[in-house]
Amino acid sequence: MNRKISLKTSKRLRVALQFSFCFGLLFCFLFGESSLYASESTFQTTTGQNPVPKKVSGVVLDNNRIPLSGATIIIKGTTKGVMVDADGKFTIDASDSDVLVANMLGYSRKEVKVGNAAFVEFIMAEDVTELNDVVIVGYGIQKKASTVGAITQTKGEELVKSGGATNISSALSGILPGVTAIQASGEPGMDHATITIRGKSTWGNSDPLVLVDGIERSYNDLDPNEIESISVLKDASATAVYGVKGANGVILITTKRGKEGAIQINFTSNFGLKQTTRHYDYVDHVSAMYIANEANIAEQAWNVIYSEQYIDNWRYKKSQYYYPELDWSELLYKDFAPSQQYNLNLSGGSSFVKYFASVGYMKDDDIFKTEKQPEYDPRFYYERYNYRTNLDMNISKTTVLSVNLSGDISIRNRTLGTFDGDPFTNSANNEQLFEYIYGTPNYEFPVRYEDGMVAQTARGPEWNPILNLNYQGSATLKSSQLFSDVIVKQDMDAILKGLSAKAQISYNTTYAYYRIIDKDIQTRYQADENTEPIYSPAEDYVEKPATYGGETLLTYDRDFYYEASLSYARLFGKHDVTALGLFNRRKREENTDFPYYEESWVGRTTYNFDNRYFAEFNCAYTGSEKFAPGKRFGFFPSMAAGWMITEEPFFKALNLSKIINSAKVRYSYGEVGSDRGASRFTYVTDYSSGSYVSFGSEQAYNDYVLYYEGGAANVNATWESTTKKNLGFELGLVDKLSIVIDLFKENRENILMRRDNTTPVWFGQTAPYANVGRTKNHGYEIEANWRDKINDKLSYFVKAGLSFQENRVIYRDDPMFRLDYQKAANKPIGYSTRLQQSDILGSWNDVYNYTASAYQNSYRIPGDFAYNDYNGDGVIDENDKVPSSITGTPAYTFSLNFGFKYKNFDFRALFYGVAEVEKRLPGGLLWDFNATYTTVWKQNLDYWSETNLDATQPRESIKLTSHNHQTSTYGVMDASYIRLKTVEMSYNIKSASMKKYFGIENFQLYLNGNNLLTFTSFDDRLDPEAASTSVYPLTKRYNLGFRISF
Repeated sequence: MNRKISLKTSKRLRVALQFSFCFGLLFCFLFGESSLYASESTFQTTTGQNPVPKKVSGVVLDNNRIPLSGATIIIKGTTKGVMVDADGKFTIDASDSDVLVANMLGYSRKEVKVGNAAFVEFIMAEDVTELNDVVIVGYGIQKKASTVGAITQTKGEELVKSGGATNISSALSGILPGVTAIQASGEPGMDHATITIRGKSTWGNSDPLVLVDGIERSYNDLDPNEIESISVLKDASATAVYGVKGANGVILITTKRGKEGAIQINFTSNFGLKQTTRHYDYVDHVSAMYIANEANIAEQAWNVIYSEQYIDNWRYKKSQYYYPELDWSELLYKDFAPSQQYNLNLSGGSSFVKYFASVGYMKDDDIFKTEKQPEYDPRFYYERYNYRTNLDMNISKTTVLSVNLSGDISIRNRTLGTFDGDPFTNSANNEQLFEYIYGTPNYEFPVRYEDGMVAQTARGPEWNPILNLNYQGSATLKSSQLFSDVIVKQDMDAILKGLSAKAQISYNTTYAYYRIIDKDIQTRYQADENTEPIYSPAEDYVEKPATYGGETLLTYDRDFYYEASLSYARLFGKHDVTALGLFNRRKREENTDFPYYEESWVGRTTYNFDNRYFAEFNCAYTGSEKFAPGKRFGFFPSMAAGWMITEEPFFKALNLSKIINSAKVRYSYGEVGSDRGASRFTYVTDYSSGSYVSFGSEQAYNDYVLYYEGGAANVNATWESTTKKNLGFELGLVDKLSIVIDLFKENRENILMRRDNTTPVWFGQTAPYANVGRTKNHGYEIEANWRDKINDKLSYFVKAGLSFQENRVIYRDDPMFRLDYQKAANKPIGYSTRLQQSDILGSWNDVYNYTASAYQNSYRIPGDFAYNDYNGDGVIDENDKVPSSITGTPAYTFSLNFGFKYKNFDFRALFYGVAEVEKRLPGGLLWDFNATYTTVWKQNLDYWSETNLDATQPRESIKLTSHNHQTSTYGVMDASYIRLKTVEMSYNIKSASMKKYFGIENFQLYLNGNNLLTFTSFDDRLDPEAASTSVYPLTKRYNLGFRISF
């Protein structure tokens, strides 16, 4: 529904942003700092006298007595603290009764009481698992050592170093094993990636469930500086608690929170340049005309042969206006386009309140040479403001109140072009714009004529990309998202030791509206100075001011969620037991649609005996209102078990702990559901109107509205169900190497689909929906991580990952008597069918003796394709199209992440690749003479001719194209690639004078990049990741920035 609105939204959003951020800061400083003073005062009164502070010096060392720079020292219970210098030394004012606490990432926390000492030495034990010792799971946290589910996790800092990626999904590419992120467009604001976990198990929606701080909400526009960690849940043990929403896997994003200690302020500045990853160009027009002559002679089109006199017009460049030759890459694309990102965040806290607050700004600009016009701005760009405040307040010794307020405000701008519809609700507008950019001829018209008028082709103005990008108006989409959470956690040890309760309320809003500014200018085409020009609009057209459309509502979503849970955790000697019982309900409203409702009842029990044997049982009774009453709820159970072999007495007796640090085997089995591919209300029959009943013949009366029945209902429609199995092995070697191997298998049933193939024609109605689809999927994942420290100056790491997945359709409504090769069964999900191009007809003997074709058979000539007559019926037709064994979804994904640190210098790089994936080259690139223009691609010059009998391409053709242009194996290319996804070099500067005069603890200068190199055999005119001429080109990025910590 479109609705005109006149609210001053931007002003209200700015007020909301300022209020939320100021509220957070005010609360932090008023309550946080005052509570610090109160705690110190209380301490002083309980001792009976004010403790006398003194200078305490010290040093922080590792187990090898190598100084640790970067550690922090705070006085326990306060926010007073210092950071050690490059030699690990520090000095702090403390009293005899104070306890000093040393913290450093990668090492276990250490406490030392001052007492009478004037010098304190900290020996820090390295904790190689600290980064992953806690794993975020569904509705909770578990120790990594006791986790029995297939879960992988990364820290937010990995996203920050992703080379300037402007959204979270693109930044995830190559970081997490089993997670495939494919970017289909480079358009600012639309360059997010499509994510799948362990490939596809359905031909419907394969998107995973994404939760931010436990709530399903938009995540692509998060500022990576706000993210603490990302966990990916893959198997049934990890995802079953999400019931009908967890079948495609779950991604849990946890944002940063404050920690007790002195305030820490971080500022990041990133300025980048980007450029397209691919370029393209035609051959010169003189050569193209000679090639066109060859094609026309072969097809006996004598009336369109170019004469030498006509060709000379371009050969000798007689007129730049009537015989031009344009380099569209040079005219359309900038060498570099700017991009910038900034973030300021602060965190800290006391025993009463802990806080994290962040504001961010990002702007991504246009790689096209589009120019701002006086009445409108047609440039592609995306601008976003992020804000977040996370507060945790200990309102009593047993009660914690958390308040989260966050959101973003964004502006997405682009050209309107000459095509019908707005680009935000009509995808064809967007596709046509870029298809015309790729297909526009390089000789037909100049950009402008000598009088300054913009040119067009004889067919119309839409072929001039300069016109489309600059002079047809603009489209602007403004949106805002506001997320709020209130969470109360209550320790209930007074009732039962280990018992706790949690209650949460969340409310999210998403609001978006767009405005179209329409402009029309006069263009013309003139073949030469002696012909009459063709104008569009007509010659007497008088240019009018731009037409400003009103603000049209696109999205107004409200999402209300509430949750209550009881948790129990208790250690009985060697027996560690936990339990969870949880209830949640969600109401989601989109514009004026009927609300969506969801409800879940969740249970989980875990058992750990002596850190050797682990067991976990999960269940969820969840429901979705998409289905009929009685079919809305489903029960989804799962179980998992694990065995830590290295904790067994017999293994410890082998004295191999220095070689084999840990060895664990785990297995999980369970059932999960999905309602993502299901339409609403398929269980009811609707009635529609759209025509009138006519009575009479000569003077018919049409006064009665005709109502007719819609599609047949399916009262048994319900969710997809998936049975998942996972066998995992985890191994730690020589305190440096960790290896994780997972083998998985999945069977999906009850896929909801229309029975178009097996519904008889006499049914008389649209085919009904039914839960009849079935698929299977299996694969493996391998992850290896090596970390080593050579000495106090040099350390390095190498991390490699490999994933494989293969799927098959078991049943997709195939008719009983359809031939096996034409059935969907036993084919991969997303397969395509095509003719098998086997050869090129090299002579007239080949033409006459080869199998007949259903496509312009009488016009075939030497140089045309020879196809395989698959069914052997003596004619090439649709029945000879066979299924592909490889699809556009990669079977293999792999990554290599490595880096080192030497003194203050850091380096890291990530290579990411995909294999066993194929994509068909778009027709506009596969064939020359696009839209019958005389254009030839440089990549298509190995075409068949009497002087090139060993060609890899068929003869050039202009009119007689039906036979050769059939969908076949020709043009299907291997889209595998290896890409230098990210690389970063940084230098850390720590100076006593910087700290003394400016309060700067650390200054890091960095240079990084994204998508810098790509190695592929795919066509060099397209990026193999997108492989499309109908999208904004993908880009590579170069960034320079700094990170400051105060």
